[in-house]
Amino acid sequence: MQIIDGLTHFTDVEYLKLSIANSMGLDKLLWKDRLEWVNDNQNILYDKVSEADEPYQYYKALKALDDVNNLNPTGFAVGMDSTASGVQMFACLSGCIQTAEAVNLTGDGLRHDLYSDVMNSLNIDAPRSDVKQAVMTFFYSSEAMPKAVFGSKVNKFYAAMEAKLPGACDVMKHLKLCQKFISEQYVIPKPTGGNCYITSKVMVDHKIECSLENPKLGNDWHFTQRMSEVVWNPKDKSIPANVAHTCDSWFAGEIVKICKKTYSFDVYHVHDRFFCSPKYMNRLRWVARNILANLADSNHLDKVIKTISNVPDFSYKKHSNNLSKYILNSDYFLS
Repeated sequence: MQIIDGLTHFTDVEYLKLSIANSMGLDKLLWKDRLEWVNDNQNILYDKVSEADEPYQYYKALKALDDVNNLNPTGFAVGMDSTASGVQMFACLSGCIQTAEAVNLTGDGLRHDLYSDVMNSLNIDAPRSDVKQAVMTFFYSSEAMPKAVFGSKVNKFYAAMEAKLPGACDVMKHLKLCQKFISEQYVIPKPTGGNCYITSKVMVDHKIECSLENPKLGNDWHFTQRMSEVVWNPKDKSIPANVAHTCDSWFAGEIVKICKKTYSFDVYHVHDRFFCSPKYMNRLRWVARNILANLADSNHLDKVIKTISNVPDFSYKKHSNNLSKYILNSDYFLS
């Protein structure tokens, strides 16, 4: 394990050990603490399969480590997750260093867990998975999910979001204001060219009933038919979610493309978890960090809002113009 330009580089075996720790559910710990846990428990790791958050992945990583220790080849792919990917994208778009810090885009040496931090700040006892859903969907314009999770404390939750993630909240507010400009279809540009075409429609069911007297049968003849129709949704609130997902998908595509074309190794991803051979994970993380820094240096939010609203002179004032400097020193953005 060595640190180069703020990025911790690991050996192939260390990445296997990190996979074991991550599958156990220890991915919120510092790198060294995860490796230490595996080393301290090396004689009883197989006894802990049932305790793992992801037992199948945990067992696969154990078998891969055995193969390596026995000098046998392994096709195991290491996976690393983005930490709150949607908020990471909004941090980059806003240039907000405070938001970036909360989602591990600054090099402060800590492994932040946004969802646990929110739980602690509100002093609530709720499953972390529920809090994660509330935070994530809040930035997608949801009101129902935060209310369901936080109940009477929902206003405190909103205040905590503003205080902890001002840049992400700012981006969300600007995008929500764009809703008044859309109709049945709108366009979201991608950061490096191309467009996503979004249809703002919903499926509506119509129930048609008909009742006729039939003298021959001596009673009413009753018939019910359902018909579905796609109509414009005037209550559409999807712009923040769609911008986040567009940036997320672009980020994933750029990682796959650059790693293959420039560095000749394969990457696959499941949502915001990226997999490759342990041999190449240092390079993958380095590529991902550069992509995020480039997004932070761009004026992509300007382009998005201009395109959706057709207001050509719109200009977003970023919270800072040097977020990329912090990103290029970050270490836990994929963890």
